[in-house]
Amino acid sequence: MEPGDRLVLRGTFEHPSKFVRNLLAGSRLFALAWNAISADPEGDRRRFVRILREIKSKLAAEYGAKLVVLYFSGQTWRGDLAGARDVVVPLLCRADVSFIDASALVKASSEPIDRFYIAGDGHPTAHLNRLLASTIIAGMADPSRFAACPR
Repeated sequence: MEPGDRLVLRGTFEHPSKFVRNLLAGSRLFALAWNAISADPEGDRRRFVRILREIKSKLAAEYGAKLVVLYFSGQTWRGDLAGARDVVVPLLCRADVSFIDASALVKASSEPIDRFYIAGDGHPTAHLNRLLASTIIAGMADPSRFAACPR
């Protein structure tokens, strides 16, 4: 991102060259240094938020549509209904996008978790997809049906 919150594409975003891959595989010191200079969690968070804002504004300007993110919090097929919620939800809120927390829908249900996620896979079943679709439809009429950001 450039100053003024301008989103700019730079580079090819391809994996490192064969030479760099060999260095990473053959040198523990080089691999540690590479990881140290590559890691920028706050920069990644700013980019994530900025990209969501860009998508939201383009959808509104070009299609008159509203962005709604279907958020799956993580390892739900293993019973962890929190996943990365403490990291991702604040970023969705910073981006000011509406979202549906699929895990919260599942948690609010009295049905067993196996009805919602494909065993050993983690993808939603037809049952969860129907629940998400009905939540989206209800949210079109009443946006308060979407997840709320803490104020």
